[in-house]
Amino acid sequence: MRANEKGIPVEYAQEVIVNHPARSNVKDILKKRRRVMGGQLSKMKKNSKRSFIIILAKGYFPPIKALKLFLEKELTFSERFLAYLLCYYFKSYSATYRLALLLGLAKPERS
Repeated sequence: MRANEKGIPVEYAQEVIVNHPARSNVKDILKKRRRVMGGQLSKMKKNSKRSFIIILAKGYFPPIKALKLFLEKELTFSERFLAYLLCYYFKSYSATYRLALLLGLAKPERS
């Protein structure tokens, strides 16, 4: 997106492989979420009142898309349930951090 915004064309190349490091623990996943959300802060501030309401409405509602985890045959019910709870935790954590950024209670790690 940044390349397109700067007028740099992006083309598909079948032979190119891009690897991203997997986050190995919850702490690293949350750190990345904070960094990404800090980079999105200026977009949120443009419509801060609307953003605040949307974050409250959507941010704490259980993740519907994550319900597909319960269809995973390779996982036990306990693993599926824990995975779903983790998705919900990430979603509510993100909503809380977004609200803190919007209200000026937290400083962005990237801006």
